Amino acid sequence: MSSANILSSFSIYFKKRLLIILLFGFSSGLPLLLTLSTLSFWFSKVGIDKRTIGLFALVGMPYVWKFLWAPFLDRFKLPFLTNALGRRRGWLLSVQILLALSIIMMGHSQPEQNLFLTAVFALCVSFFSATQDILIDAYRIESLDPSEYAAGGGVEVFGYRLGMIISGGVALSLSDTYSWETVYLIMGFFMGIGILTTLFCKEPASSKQLDLSSKTLKSTVIDPFLDFITRPGWYWVLAFVLLYRFGDNLIGQMATVFYQKLGFTGTEIGMVTKTFGIWMVVVGGLLGGVIAKRIGIMKTLMVGGISHVISNGFFILLALHGHSMPYLYGTIISENLSGGVMTSAFVAYLSRLCNLKFTATQYALFTAIMAVGRVFVQSTSGFLAERFDWVAFFLIASAAALPGLILLSYLMKRFPVEE
Repeated sequence: MSSANILSSFSIYFKKRLLIILLFGFSSGLPLLLTLSTLSFWFSKVGIDKRTIGLFALVGMPYVWKFLWAPFLDRFKLPFLTNALGRRRGWLLSVQILLALSIIMMGHSQPEQNLFLTAVFALCVSFFSATQDILIDAYRIESLDPSEYAAGGGVEVFGYRLGMIISGGVALSLSDTYSWETVYLIMGFFMGIGILTTLFCKEPASSKQLDLSSKTLKSTVIDPFLDFITRPGWYWVLAFVLLYRFGDNLIGQMATVFYQKLGFTGTEIGMVTKTFGIWMVVVGGLLGGVIAKRIGIMKTLMVGGISHVISNGFFILLALHGHSMPYLYGTIISENLSGGVMTSAFVAYLSRLCNLKFTATQYALFTAIMAVGRVFVQSTSGFLAERFDWVAFFLIASAAALPGLILLSYLMKRFPVEE
């Protein structure tokens, strides 16, 4: 491929509406690690056992059930805010403010003394974060052309992972010097980026044109689901959405605990896995958008999935060598590059599945099914890590990824999406 063609492939990323998606991606990615790996590291530092850490993934249940309230975000207006900002932006602003407050309160919860209170605020963070995701996903799909979905997925990965750099790498590094109360206070203030983006961006044209007064309960709640389940092979599609990231999800909850048990410090973990590593995901995400434009979304899903399984071999090498910075870097490069390709292609695939009449509800359904895998698989990861050594654990994670790839191969032949 010539240099001119390469530059042409990447030029799509410089459009203004993709910059907005980037900033919203940051706002979406920021809260996630605060209830996952960053919280796991906090728990591990204060002596909470691995089984409890694994079970705490269940606070992510709102990501599983968010499709239940997504129709109401499509249907109902907020007093004053909808008229002032529009349907998407009005809801977004209110949810983002509540999310920032929940993050700050979670930092004050002192889990070593009152684990239940930490769980309550973590659940609030998950609920408002899941609701924000519904609105941001709908905004992205409604504001982009279908030809931009793959690039939008790559840009969203970029912003999402930048948010994770802050809530992962920066938060863990800060925890070596400051209290967790201060760390989560700072994280709450970073939500201001999403709030400012909501205030200054424009409402999508399709959202403005929608006549909410004509929407009945049936058209709001039932029709989005009927629209999807009348499509050929819909049940195979949902099964694929559930299974595709099983292996990745199994590792996700235990990865930071794994690094900590090997003797890596918070600063080392933050620098390599949550800062350098997330830049690798960003590169992978942008690369995934370009690859999808060249070979199609579903082939890119296969490339990302296979390479991600192969990357688990680096986790095994790290487990065998112990505290080794070169092996840690190798693990993070391979795992995060392939993960970025997977994510950008997956976002584009899910976007293609949506009917624009039911954007928020249908995308929420797809990502909720995906979250079932993340929440329930991650909640069992602590038991597997207790029962098996680390090498066996990562072999199990590799095996868990295979059913999704087999199903993808079937979908590519029988029910491909329009590229």
